[in-house]
Amino acid sequence: MSGGRKPQAFGALFGAYARNDMVQRVVYVTEEDSFMIDFPVLSFNLSETKKLILEEIQKGVSSVTKIAATAGISKGMTYNHLRKLKAMGYIADGESGYIITDAGRIASI
Repeated sequence: MSGGRKPQAFGALFGAYARNDMVQRVVYVTEEDSFMIDFPVLSFNLSETKKLILEEIQKGVSSVTKIAATAGISKGMTYNHLRKLKAMGYIADGESGYIITDAGRIASI
């Protein structure tokens, strides 16, 4: 492990992921041109229900009714989970329903 700027930045990023409740935004600023790169604020504590919903969306299921039935929860609760997953940056609105983001793929591993 070097003491260079990239390992330090990744260490800070890991800390932000571990304490995501205390973080509003994660940004990396390149030294060369001061370009700002936004990172999603991830967490390591997704509930099993949210993981299941992410898996269903990754399979291409976009029907809230089908997701609710698979998860064994009400449609209202499913909408609540979807809203939270969207706010976390794990899903987004696609042309024909919800789509999983790169952050969502990483978080569901």
